[in-house]
Amino acid sequence: MGFIKRLFGISVTPSPADSSCWEVKDGQILLDLTKAPQLKNPGGAIRLENKGLDKRVLVFCDEQGQLHAMHNKCACAGWRLDPHVSSSTVQCCTLGMSTYSYDGQVISGSAKEPVQVFEVEREDNTVVINLA
Repeated sequence: MGFIKRLFGISVTPSPADSSCWEVKDGQILLDLTKAPQLKNPGGAIRLENKGLDKRVLVFCDEQGQLHAMHNKCACAGWRLDPHVSSSTVQCCTLGMSTYSYDGQVISGSAKEPVQVFEVEREDNTVVINLA
């Protein structure tokens, strides 16, 4: 990520290309992978915001093809997060670069608290993210 983007806290993780790929229902996010091609390959990621969500959610695919979801808010200053699959970490999009493991624990940077991780269940092309 470039210096200018980090300076202004601009996340590189996009919103889904097809906003109809997900919905919030009964405390869960229901995600249709056939409409979210960004998540089909390792390193792919999307950020889910609005549509009744009280928290921003980052969803990404790791090197083994497993999906992960976490609260998309750095514990240091509230900026968005971006996955860095090559290092199996998630990092704040700002110059502070607080870095987290996939289980939300702080690895480095100024953040002192972990990031909330959500349970992800996948069956074929349907993903359920439990927000509780």
